[in-house]
Amino acid sequence: RSPQADLAMVVAAAPVREASKEAERWVDKGVPRDVLAQARGAVEHRTGRNDVDDAIATGYLLVNTNRLDQAIAAFDDLLSKHPRLVAARLGRGSARALQDDLQGALEDFDVAVDVAPHVTDCLKRRGQSLAALGRLDDALRDLNAAVAVEEKGSNDFDADLYHQRGAVHHRLQDYRT
Repeated sequence: RSPQADLAMVVAAAPVREASKEAERWVDKGVPRDVLAQARGAVEHRTGRNDVDDAIATGYLLVNTNRLDQAIAAFDDLLSKHPRLVAARLGRGSARALQDDLQGALEDFDVAVDVAPHVTDCLKRRGQSLAALGRLDDALRDLNAAVAVEEKGSNDFDADLYHQRGAVHHRLQDYRT
């Protein structure tokens, strides 16, 4: 894998099976400024402040390289200064979910939805956490809301969103939809 391939990983906030050796070095020694500058532009919920967006991208890199405790600490630091920062809530919530702290993840995703109810990713991640907690009706409500938001204005198609919603319907044994 190339370092450029890792740029997509940096902003995805979803762990990969195996990070490139270059990405591992970045975590240990710091992400090069030019890479951070590229990643900053790809952060979906960027703030426009380079220092904050660099911290978000670095936190996502930590999540993606499965350094979840470090990622949570990085997002804790960001949230101590910016408690309603959507990207940090999504990043920390994802790291918490990966550590099976579903209640902690849900708390972060609740804030993200309160701040940005029009952002599909906030609704989707909260729906995923609710489903994992067995709150299937609540999960379906959020996933349906995410689909409605996506269908209204997005040019991107999130197949995983539809998969997640279908999985909840399956668990509810609702085969009509």
